Amino acid sequence: MKECFEQQKVILNLLRKEVEVVMKKSICILSALVLVFGIFCSAFTALAESKEGDIEKDIVAEFDKNHSMSIVSHFDIIEEIDDDLYGGIYIDSNGNLNILTVDGKFAQAKELISSHQKSDQTVIYRTADFSMKYLFSVKDELFTKMEEYDIIEMGIDEINNKVYVGIQDLDEIKEKKVREILNDEKCVVIKSADNMVPCTTHTMKNGSAINIGNTTDALYGSMALGIKFTHNGTDRYGYLTAGHNYSSSYGSNAYLGDGISKFGDVIKYQWSGSVDAALIERKNTSSITFYMTNKFIDDTGYTTGSISYAGGDFAVGTKVWKYGRNGYGFGYITDRNYSYTAGGVKLTDMVMTDCFASSGDSGGAVKVDYNAGGLVYTYATGIVQSATNGAGNMSYTKMTNAKSALGFDRYIGY
Repeated sequence: MKECFEQQKVILNLLRKEVEVVMKKSICILSALVLVFGIFCSAFTALAESKEGDIEKDIVAEFDKNHSMSIVSHFDIIEEIDDDLYGGIYIDSNGNLNILTVDGKFAQAKELISSHQKSDQTVIYRTADFSMKYLFSVKDELFTKMEEYDIIEMGIDEINNKVYVGIQDLDEIKEKKVREILNDEKCVVIKSADNMVPCTTHTMKNGSAINIGNTTDALYGSMALGIKFTHNGTDRYGYLTAGHNYSSSYGSNAYLGDGISKFGDVIKYQWSGSVDAALIERKNTSSITFYMTNKFIDDTGYTTGSISYAGGDFAVGTKVWKYGRNGYGFGYITDRNYSYTAGGVKLTDMVMTDCFASSGDSGGAVKVDYNAGGLVYTYATGIVQSATNGAGNMSYTKMTNAKSALGFDRYIGY
């Protein structure tokens, strides 16, 4: 019996060893499979991410190409097309130009537009219920009644072919009053609106900030760009900023962000109608020469790219960049015929965007970049005016309006 138990023990030990060998081999094989699967997953993920990155790059490149062609075409079209032929022009999220044509005038509008269309450009046509001429007439009528009906903003929505009206503390009674004077116009959308607040502050942050007034009590904002102008029959040099950055009670001295280095004096300004801009004449001293540049300034220094032109009338949907005391950022034009009240002043023919701005950005530059014929053009197209509630969507003065009001000849840079 004892010999039998011993034999069984030997057999069990042999079986245990065989099982251990088999298990070790299985574990090795399983580990190898897990490792291979892991490598495969990593490679697949990396490939997917690479493909996704390539797709994103292609989408951005396609948008930039379409966006640039749309800007060039819009320049040409807007100069020639009559307001009674179309009900809106805008650039969509793919960068393509969209034209809303009035019923019965499609062929006439398309003939004009096609003459300015690139061979590989997509232009999308939609039908409009109302012409721009009609929308402007409705907006103009409302503009004269802004204070009476607590209207703090209005504009033309070229995407939806409507006039929109923003009323402070909107209720049924206020909306009914507006509807009555318009005979219940179907082209008007009434909404509740927030105040637009001029982006001026007393706090300095970086080199793009300026101080207008005395050194102890002044308004701080940002500079737009250097310009050449004629004053009292002689050529002068200076800078643009927002008109509301100037206050007669504080004085006309203009200092850099340090509040010490005076670089000029405000000699012209306007803060009404279609313009919120001021012209600062450069004043060099024996110890300091203030140079101008044709590049934009942000909180890190000079950006790449030089200004090609100052001005430009750009379509809804155009990508714009803001440069001010609080750095830079981008957004898109949402209304190129915006009217509103800011700081108690009624303004019109401004541009509204979804680009963020905040206190201190007032007077900063707004630019547009686009590619035409392989060349990149940079337009200094506006001067920062306001932001929703002082920190939100930015509006700006058109550079063409500032140029006309202040009488400067051109931008300049060294």
